[in-house]
Amino acid sequence: MPEQPLLRSFAELGEDAKRQRVQLSKEMVIEDGSIVFKMAGDRSIELKRLNTSGKLLAWVYQLAGKPWMTPARLKFFIRLVGKRYDMKFKMSL
Repeated sequence: MPEQPLLRSFAELGEDAKRQRVQLSKEMVIEDGSIVFKMAGDRSIELKRLNTSGKLLAWVYQLAGKPWMTPARLKFFIRLVGKRYDMKFKMSL
């Protein structure tokens, strides 16, 4: 079995990110005015409960404590809601 290289190309990293976004878009979808968390037994949040940055932040805090929520999923959730309501925020630290 060939040894895996320690460094990966930008193209490989880009492909990994694309695969992750596709997977996340299957796990978290907008249906009938709600965000549905498919990976969590179809739990959902109505979009109208996420229509301000303050409401979004409250939900981020709540979701961050769930065992099924990962940093990648939380980031995807923030982007999904932000895009829906045209919220502007910086995602990198």
